[in-house]
Amino acid sequence: MSDQMKTMLDVVKETGGKLAEGLIETVRPVVPEISLFPTKAIDGTSYETLVRTGIPSVGFRNANDGVDAGKSSYERKLAQCFILNGLCKCDKAVADAYGSRKADMFAREIRGTMLGAFQSVSKQVWQGVSADAKGFAGIASLVAASMHTGQLAAGLTASKASSVFAVRLSESDGVSFMLGGKGVGLLNPEIEWKEFLGSGVNGLSLMQYVADLTSWMGLVVQDPLAVAQFDNITDDANKGLTDSMLADLVGLYEESNGGARPSHLFMTFRSRRQLQKQRTVILHGSAKLRPDQPNVAPTPTDYEGIPIVCTNGLLNTEAVTARA
Repeated sequence: MSDQMKTMLDVVKETGGKLAEGLIETVRPVVPEISLFPTKAIDGTSYETLVRTGIPSVGFRNANDGVDAGKSSYERKLAQCFILNGLCKCDKAVADAYGSRKADMFAREIRGTMLGAFQSVSKQVWQGVSADAKGFAGIASLVAASMHTGQLAAGLTASKASSVFAVRLSESDGVSFMLGGKGVGLLNPEIEWKEFLGSGVNGLSLMQYVADLTSWMGLVVQDPLAVAQFDNITDDANKGLTDSMLADLVGLYEESNGGARPSHLFMTFRSRRQLQKQRTVILHGSAKLRPDQPNVAPTPTDYEGIPIVCTNGLLNTEAVTARA
């Protein structure tokens, strides 16, 4: 299971970055990818990975008969990291005026930069180059055509759609993060602030303190069948997320993966709210003595045991997929 794998939080803990560890714990509910996605730290900024594209055919035989030898087929792919860079600067005179509180001011600046980095990573995970053309490809662009389903386009409001993703989080055969450059960089905020001769807002010179937080980060999808997508979910009447849609999504995933189920379902907060309303049962009463009573369903946390995770990295403003 994915909760037994090393996540970005685990990698940060191993570096001794206490400030980063505390911040990640704080933003875990807002940026769940940080504490859920398996994470591998590598030397360098890329490595080649083998993706299985076929398995050998194995059957029965008669006694004393031989069989043909079989083998798996693989495709070699290059997994790459991209530069994630946060730069903190402040006027040296202003920082020095904080006196004994200067370290606290530095820590606040680092925390703000890290939070911004985490939010950028969350968007990049799903939206890819649509979020930032200089970053890694996102999951939405890596979904195999056979793993894509959703509602028909008729009756849907344009550019108001969202998607639910069924994902297998796994470093060996699913989706994971990759951190390059021999360390966690941006995720280790115990970094030295250096004095630097820079330029002020008026273009003239002044002494500044500078902290350069840089990481190399990538997203790896080891198996193209590790992700399935259900799209065209909108807020139009009867077009919100339902358990029936999740059944279609999980069913597609299972059919393509020999019965194996995804480890997680990722969705927007709007989709989860729609699912909660769909699961709400109204108890019909009689006249004024016993009016109708909605029995509000609890906030959905899973679908048939598969955890539901909400993320702000997914949008409610996707284009409607043309599907008739």
